[in-house]
Amino acid sequence: MLNQHGGNLTHICSTYGLNPNDVIDFSANINPLGYPAGLDEAVLSNLNTILHYPDPDSSGLRKLLAADCAVNENNIVIGNGSTELFYLIPRVIKAANGYVFQPTFTEFPRALACSGTNVVNVICDQSDKFRINPARALEYGLDKEHSFSGNGRMFSNIVFLCNPNNPTGRLVEKDEILSLAEKLPGTLVVVDEAFMDFVPDSERYSVMAAASKMKNLIVVQSLTKFYGIPGIRLGYLVAHEDTTKALNKNKEPWSVNTLAQFAGTVLTKDKEFAAESRKFTNSEKDFLFKEMSEINDIEVFEPSVNFILARIKDGDLTASTLYDRLLKHGIVIRNCSNFTGLSEQYFRVAVRTRKENVKLIEALRKELN
Repeated sequence: MLNQHGGNLTHICSTYGLNPNDVIDFSANINPLGYPAGLDEAVLSNLNTILHYPDPDSSGLRKLLAADCAVNENNIVIGNGSTELFYLIPRVIKAANGYVFQPTFTEFPRALACSGTNVVNVICDQSDKFRINPARALEYGLDKEHSFSGNGRMFSNIVFLCNPNNPTGRLVEKDEILSLAEKLPGTLVVVDEAFMDFVPDSERYSVMAAASKMKNLIVVQSLTKFYGIPGIRLGYLVAHEDTTKALNKNKEPWSVNTLAQFAGTVLTKDKEFAAESRKFTNSEKDFLFKEMSEINDIEVFEPSVNFILARIKDGDLTASTLYDRLLKHGIVIRNCSNFTGLSEQYFRVAVRTRKENVKLIEALRKELN
């Protein structure tokens, strides 16, 4: 595999001698509609703002996001993509142990390890289609009382979970997450809701509303995936004011550039684009799942958002081999063999437009059946 994430199209095309215009990238889970109309013109019209340093507090964007999330501005921290925030949190919290429900976003364990936190992987059961059961964290002897073992620790432990989970697409009911946080006041629960905007009935699953009130809960959200701007890098988190105060105190200044802040203020106002994106993506998700499920040589896991996990049934055929075969069709998929808990037979595809999805199905049928 060429890299640890999907979406590295420049490297892929350079390595294989391909023209980016001739390749369909199914490896990155980005809104198939791209970014909202008018964003490019709005950003370019404000290009002269790069003559000045960006607002280190992202005040304008924080104000808009606070209104959207129904929280105080002091409950929000803006980041250069959600990944910056995942690395910031354990660096500030200084927990002894970090628990990660696997398979999941590969940056969680890396962020913990970079801060000297011991990583404990909680492997979800393949036979149960990788269902995440937050209560399993209790089996690992996490402290049920406030237990800050010195060394400047704000919490004894951190639990990372992704909802909806990447790459499996599994959703966790919000009551399960809140129950875990309530039972473990000495443990910080960090929930990645990067794909929650794609979920039609998100109120069943999102714990965003509780994050500003609970001292041991953080919700991290990304603006890059749903709004189709991965090259800009923009994310934010919602947490109790005590936590955001500590995070801001230790966060690098000027990490969110002026154009990213401006783009965020434009994006969050476009409610029509958000509604259209959910409708379009969910329709194409259902189509792609149905068509892939009819291919006998793969097991397809029912998706909840804009990507689909699949397993090759033939044990002699790896996702790496399938990756190479599909490149001949101008298609890039996500080889999932580097996800903890997944074998070399797993791959993931993003939901794209109908024309592109049909091309993927045709290529899979040719290479697998």
